[in-house]
Amino acid sequence: MTVRIAQNTDFEQIFEIWIEGIKETFPSLQLTRIEEEKFKANFSNREPFHFWVVERENKIIGWQSHIPCTNSPLKFQLYAETSIYVCNEYRGSKAVDFVNSIT
Repeated sequence: MTVRIAQNTDFEQIFEIWIEGIKETFPSLQLTRIEEEKFKANFSNREPFHFWVVERENKIIGWQSHIPCTNSPLKFQLYAETSIYVCNEYRGSKAVDFVNSIT
């Protein structure tokens, strides 16, 4: 497995894992284009924060993000929200232990 900073080309796989996790956690929630666009904006504007991915055999199996959780210019670089998502097939496996060990 490899851990690295996410690249723009990773977006689709990261987004798929996010959708999978959201559908499992909130089964009655109907995501709209608005949520998709907000997620894409968070990913696109990830500096100075980041998204990291865990890859296995050239497939992203999980990711972690740190995104700003305030718009205040005084606090912007001080506060971040962290998210961790792992694709279903790797939940409960040693891959999850590995992802958790890097946080």
